[in-house]
Amino acid sequence: MGQWIRIINLPQNLILLMIINALGTLYGYYWYADQLKATPLIFWPVVPDSPTSSLFFTWALIVFLRKKHSPYIESFGALLSVKYGVWAVAIILFFDSQSGMINSADWMLMVSHFSMAVESFLFLPRYSFRGRHIAAAGCWLLFNDLIDYTFDVHPWLPSDTYDTTIGWLTACLSGAVILVFLWLKGSKQKRATSILE
Repeated sequence: MGQWIRIINLPQNLILLMIINALGTLYGYYWYADQLKATPLIFWPVVPDSPTSSLFFTWALIVFLRKKHSPYIESFGALLSVKYGVWAVAIILFFDSQSGMINSADWMLMVSHFSMAVESFLFLPRYSFRGRHIAAAGCWLLFNDLIDYTFDVHPWLPSDTYDTTIGWLTACLSGAVILVFLWLKGSKQKRATSILE
């Protein structure tokens, strides 16, 4: 694992990841164009979930390239990427299981969103965020869930039959992501302490 971390942190690989994430972010906002047009302006910040995740992650990569840290940007990029990466894959698989088929667009979306979650974990050793930064990103996740499923501005789904259930499961996923990163933060501190001892 250490070798992979060293490889992924090479400047040329950070630049490549930054470009891939930036292009994915632009495509993601384009993907949400119709929903944004149909949504009141006040709700726009909570509509394009995945593109906003990759926007923060791209921003974090730019910070890393400058050999600096920005804990809030890193925490938002990490937590949002994991949450919406996992959420998108789960939602696509659920609705495709109802129809009995997975088309090529769904495969593309699943691979790209799963990659968002994976790359977020690959940078764990490099993140500088602490509990308060995780709390800030966590508050945004839960606020986003609340607005999405209270005002029905969540990502458009093939059917609204399961909206309430999906809303509760989405909030649970946000809670799980927050707890995982708090646990990882605690584990990282324990390892650092044991090394110092």
